[in-house]
Amino acid sequence: MGIFSRIGDVLKANINDMIDRAEDPEKMVKQIILDLQKEVSKATQALGKAMASERIATVSYTHLRAHETDQ
Repeated sequence: MGIFSRIGDVLKANINDMIDRAEDPEKMVKQIILDLQKEVSKATQALGKAMASERIATVSYTHLRAHETDQ
């Protein structure tokens, strides 16, 4: 194991230790909840757009089918 590899390992270990000490579980949970709420909002918007597209496609299909039977 080379000296640079050992130094890298020590640095990584110290950085991980600092991050572990800085993490507040309550704050982390709150942030996760906020992130999930944003994702739910995005998913709800995407669902609304998909449902609108489905309605438009259904109306177009019905309209085209009605014109086919008229001819």
